Amino acid sequence: MNKRTELLIARNKSRVESTLEYIQRRIIINSETECWEWTGTIGRDGYGKAKRSGKIIRAHRLSYSFYKGEIPPSFHVCHSCDNPKCVNPSHLWVGTHLQNEMDKTLKGRRPLSPSVIHPETLLRRINTSSLMSL
Repeated sequence: MNKRTELLIARNKSRVESTLEYIQRRIIINSETECWEWTGTIGRDGYGKAKRSGKIIRAHRLSYSFYKGEIPPSFHVCHSCDNPKCVNPSHLWVGTHLQNEMDKTLKGRRPLSPSVIHPETLLRRINTSSLMSL
């Protein structure tokens, strides 16, 4: 291994450790729910905010990408626990906008909105558009 490679590995290792430390210093673990509740900055919407590489990002997205890997483009990081402050990677999953909206609606966290299409309506639209293309 050459000197340059060693320096790159050392730099990347310190970045990983600093992200880990950054997260660990800003959470309290709720023993009842097992949520890792963000104690850093909280936005008006109730979600944690983190500053990494000069950018403000949502804390649960930082946690997901650090512990689980890359978030696919245009996907949401959703909470199985429904706690917007939670950054526990075992409570986080990725989904589309529609999946996130359906999850919120099915759990009763919001009324059915025009942006959420009921599954039966969605099937009717798919069937109708399939018939129209014949």
